[in-house]
Amino acid sequence: MKRFIDLGLQLNLDEDEPLEFAFFCTVVDKFESFYGTMTWNSIDDFRADYICSGAKDLERYIELIPNKYY
Repeated sequence: MKRFIDLGLQLNLDEDEPLEFAFFCTVVDKFESFYGTMTWNSIDDFRADYICSGAKDLERYIELIPNKYY
């Protein structure tokens, strides 16, 4: 199962920095990495890394991202 992880400002303590998110796979018990990246602060950045990694089923992940990241 894929889980959306809202990291908020946990990695960036400056409130001017963008929010960050990641995805966790409960099957293998690891954070997922796409194109060498494990955290993103925009859907566009995530989409680009996902596509560059050659992964399939992008919509499965996009559906998990809350509205505040749009």
